[in-house]
Amino acid sequence: MTSDEKKTELKKYRTLLLATLNYHLEHYTGSMVFDQWDPAAEHYLREQQRTEQDFQEQKLDVLQQCLRGYLMRLRSRVDVNFAQFIKKETGFDIDIFEDLRNEVAIIVSNGKIKRSEEFFKVQDLLRVYEGEVEAPALIAQLKALIDDFTAAANLNPAIPGLGHSLTKQVVVQVQPPPPNVGNATTLSIEETTEILTPEVFTEMNYRNGLLSEIRSPDGNRFVRVQTNGSGKNALTDVSISLRGGSGSIYCAEGANLPIKAYWGDNQTVVIETNQEYTNITKHHRVSSFDDVVKIEYRY
Repeated sequence: MTSDEKKTELKKYRTLLLATLNYHLEHYTGSMVFDQWDPAAEHYLREQQRTEQDFQEQKLDVLQQCLRGYLMRLRSRVDVNFAQFIKKETGFDIDIFEDLRNEVAIIVSNGKIKRSEEFFKVQDLLRVYEGEVEAPALIAQLKALIDDFTAAANLNPAIPGLGHSLTKQVVVQVQPPPPNVGNATTLSIEETTEILTPEVFTEMNYRNGLLSEIRSPDGNRFVRVQTNGSGKNALTDVSISLRGGSGSIYCAEGANLPIKAYWGDNQTVVIETNQEYTNITKHHRVSSFDDVVKIEYRY
C-alpha cells in the first residue's frame, strides 16, 4: 500500500468509525444510568477520542479492528437500520449481515439446524428479512427450520437448550473497582447466547460469592448482595438487574459485610448498611430507559 493509499484508507475508517460511534450514542445509551452517569455514553465518547488519536498516529489496523468489532455487535443486535444511517452519513455501503447470509445459506442447504449456535444465526437472519425485504419463500423456509429445531429440542435432551428458552441477551455490566482506585468503575458491554438453566445460574452466583438475591414484587427486577476478593481487596457489593442490564449501586470495602438489600416497592430499593463502612460506590438513583428505581439508605 502506497503512502497516498494509506492516507485514503485512514480517512475512510476514521469517518466510518466516528459515524458508527455516533450511531451507538444515539441508539445504544440509556440502558443503565446511575444517578446522572451513563457508562455506555461515556464509553462511546472515550472511543471517539481514541479514534482521533489512532488516526493521528496512523494506526490503520487498529481503526479497522475497532470498526469490525462494532459492526459485529450491531449484527448480533440485528440492527436493520444501521446500513441506511451509514450510507446517509458517510456515503459508504456496509452490509453487516453479509457473512450471516452466507452462514445461513449453508445451514439451509443442509436442510436442518444442528446446534444452538446455528439456531441463533437462522433466527437473526429471519429478523433481518422480516424487517428489510419481501422474501416470503425464504422467510417460510427459515421459520420451518426453526420450528423443526425447537420441536426436536423439546424431545431430545442431547440438544442444547432443552426445556429452556433460546434467548439472546445484550448486557451492560458495570463492575465495582478495586479498593483505593477512587471511582474508576469499569464497564463491559457483553452479548451472550449462552443457555443457562435458572438452577445453574443460581448455583454459579453462589459459587461466586452471592450472599442474597431478592426479586422485586412484580418479578421484573433483581437486587443482589455479593462478596468478592479477599483481605485488603475484599468487597461487599449490591447490584441491580433491570431490563437494560445490571450494575453496582452500592459497594463497600470488606468481605461478607452484614449489608441488607431489599425492595420497598417496585421502584424502590432499600439498603441497610453502616455509616462506618468505607464506600467505593454509592448511588441514589438508577434507570434503564423509562424504568427508574430510587435507592434509599438506612443505617
